[in-house]
Amino acid sequence: MPMTMEMIAGIRKHGRRMLKSPFLSARAVYRAMRMKRRCLFFGGFANDDPFYALGLTIRYYENVSIGHRCSFGGNVVLNAYDRIEIGDDCMFAHGVVVTTATHDYAVDVMNRSFIKKPVRIGSNVWIGVNAIVLPGITIGSGAVVGAGAVVTKDVPENTIVAGNPATAIKNRPAGAAPLR
Repeated sequence: MPMTMEMIAGIRKHGRRMLKSPFLSARAVYRAMRMKRRCLFFGGFANDDPFYALGLTIRYYENVSIGHRCSFGGNVVLNAYDRIEIGDDCMFAHGVVVTTATHDYAVDVMNRSFIKKPVRIGSNVWIGVNAIVLPGITIGSGAVVGAGAVVTKDVPENTIVAGNPATAIKNRPAGAAPLR
């Protein structure tokens, strides 16, 4: 189907404002808008606010809730077999993986057993490069997850965690300015 001038005007108005990326083609935005998905390859809308993403992959996007003013680096993967809730003002660095499902290693045929648990990420959270958030985890507001961390347990509010498995390093100061 050829693009009309009206479609191009809509893409310029919403797509460019939303992404501010010189790499995005109008056709890519149009295709994503046509699919009526809440996520585009280079970005998308969440709660009528733009969020910024480069190479964001969402599996089962209908299970994902993204707050206002969130940003996603390249190659971020959200495997939403169960619910993923992301608060406002969150930042995800390159290569972050958030998954809500795993296989049950205690059964004979692992590929037939699937364990799903929701993931909740509070507001003002920063997740570093190549961090992994496993199923059933809650990350409190104001938390920072260090680069390469594997989050296997809940992270309290205003806590900085790092390592594999992620352990608390220190707390952020009370009343710290929002991460932006």
